[in-house]
Amino acid sequence: MSRAENYIKKTAKINSDYILVLPSWYPSKLDRFNGDFNERLVHAVGNYKTQIVIYVSTKKQNSLKDIEIFEKENIITYKAYFLYSKLNVINVFRMFRLYLKIFAIVFKECGLPLLVHNYVFFPSGLASVYLKHRYKLKVVLTEHWSLFNYSNNANHIYNQSLYKRIIYHRILNCFDATISVSESLSTSVSEWTKKAKRYILPNVVDVEVFNTNKIVGSANKTFTYIHVSNIGIHKNVESILEVLHIMLKKGIKVNLTLIGNRKENIMEIIDKNALLKQHVNFLGEVSYNEVAEWMKKSDAFILFSKYENMPCVILEALCCGLPVISSNVGGIANVVKAENGILVESGNKKQLEEAMGYLIENYHRYDTDQISAEAIKTYNYKNIGKRTNEIYLETLA
Repeated sequence: MSRAENYIKKTAKINSDYILVLPSWYPSKLDRFNGDFNERLVHAVGNYKTQIVIYVSTKKQNSLKDIEIFEKENIITYKAYFLYSKLNVINVFRMFRLYLKIFAIVFKECGLPLLVHNYVFFPSGLASVYLKHRYKLKVVLTEHWSLFNYSNNANHIYNQSLYKRIIYHRILNCFDATISVSESLSTSVSEWTKKAKRYILPNVVDVEVFNTNKIVGSANKTFTYIHVSNIGIHKNVESILEVLHIMLKKGIKVNLTLIGNRKENIMEIIDKNALLKQHVNFLGEVSYNEVAEWMKKSDAFILFSKYENMPCVILEALCCGLPVISSNVGGIANVVKAENGILVESGNKKQLEEAMGYLIENYHRYDTDQISAEAIKTYNYKNIGKRTNEIYLETLA
């Protein structure tokens, strides 16, 4: 008997009243930040439903175990890895073989789940299609992928190859309900899931970590913006630095804390500019809790993306009471209002400069405690978990 079979036999509390979760993105030893927002959503639902999470991914070396198993309260997580191949057809075969292996173990001991919840439709949606047709299970999709975002995004779904679009359509057509973080994303997803019920539900924030319990700093500290992202091309960090440099040359006292992947091009821009080198603190990647600590040391959050859906970092910043400056893309306008921030046109650096200057001069007009209270009330685990459970019940009805 395998270790996985032994493990599931010991977990007597699991029965058929559970949700099977199939995330395409999920934290693992390969990448601790990959889909961490999906993991938080799972833990939010854990207050209401038992869940078995199965995450399957590639590995490029043999040092990782094939299957890792974790248990936390009423969530059991399988993280399974197959050896990467340069041939996609082999990767799909190995991935599916692992899914089937774990399905056999889980279903034998626990029975079939109430329904399947797929986080990000590809590639784990391939397994959802199988479960939908093999066992007639209801399948819910929570989608975050910017693949559906058409604004300034050359990689959107309609620009994919015909082969990929056929596969994507086959997967997306299997869902009974879709959950999106914004109306704009929901509309885009619905073009491919016309039969599915549509729901709008924001991301969740661990408000025990992100809140207004400020970390006390210097009484005379310089006004500090913070930016947190993967520092990808669409985050447009270069433009933030360009605008910051203009402001510093004008004698405006302002600092920037930058958190995310230490991209060489961004590091080079900072290192070659004496003003930026003095006023930008590029920390690289830090833990989830450390992000909260740095937000609490900051005055405001800034994002100047070319496209987005609904970034978790904006919600986290608001929970910390930070006013937000952001480009008006995706569903951000549903969250950032006059009372908690400023929206600017995507790519409009003049507007960004004006917004940053205005916020520094008028910071006293923003009620940071109220900003935090409203965000915490909306994005906490209990609220998002409860609504997700209601969606399950409506889907099953």
